[in-house]
Amino acid sequence: MQFIRIVSCFILISTNTLAQKIETSQPERGKIIRVVTALNHLTVIEVPEPVTMVAAGSPSFKIERRDNKVFIQPLEEGQSTNLFIWTPTTRYAYELEPAGAISSMHFAVDHSLATAQPLPNPHEDSAASDSTSAITRALVNSLPVKHETSPAIKDRVTVAVKDVLKLDDRLLIRYSVRNQGTEAYELKSPGVTLLSEPRSRRSLIPLSLTQLDQQEADRIQSASETLVPVVHSDVQSNSLRPGEEAVGVIGITPVSEKDDLTVLRLRFPPDPKGKVIAILVL
Repeated sequence: MQFIRIVSCFILISTNTLAQKIETSQPERGKIIRVVTALNHLTVIEVPEPVTMVAAGSPSFKIERRDNKVFIQPLEEGQSTNLFIWTPTTRYAYELEPAGAISSMHFAVDHSLATAQPLPNPHEDSAASDSTSAITRALVNSLPVKHETSPAIKDRVTVAVKDVLKLDDRLLIRYSVRNQGTEAYELKSPGVTLLSEPRSRRSLIPLSLTQLDQQEADRIQSASETLVPVVHSDVQSNSLRPGEEAVGVIGITPVSEKDDLTVLRLRFPPDPKGKVIAILVL
């Protein structure tokens, strides 16, 4: 069962009060469904497809999902919020009412397959759906990466690691590449290596979730480097003209070093003036 991180706040819309029952509804994409809850009680929303993502507008509700079910439990009195549920083909929207009397709450809301409204561009296969789901989770739950101040680099291709998401089976890294040179740059998925016993002029332990500045990245040394398999790769564009920028995401197998210090080198294709790398401390 996965806990859902709260990602946004939305406009609240209400409908007619519903009595306590297990309701079978027929949602439309443009319709918002009112759900009444009660303290110390669960409300279950069941949809006909696996749930890929859930987002609510307030931490006053505990939201969990498993397979095609979403479990809702209010944690405070007098709080309301909205809730979105996404499946591979449909989005559902709800208004969660403040916790009230048990006699008026929804025990369950069931949606039938025939009422699901498809998105304009549904995924054609499960692989594409898995990819989109992974990137979506990265945007919602990712940890931002700090950047050390670097002197301005002219006429070069530069890399900025944006954020990372640690999953059980992989580590997702989102980055941007900007071509500040004078020639087109062919962007490919970076090679990733793990630095064993990295050596620097200063301690790297306080620099968790930091991308080192370019000078430090060029000077850092290690006893050895181990290739880390890239299991997923997406990029906005494979060719950058001067002044253009593209965002990419790579997924790598989980990595760890002793003393909980993990240092990765991301190696991109070189530009006309030399190596294009980024050093990331996790």
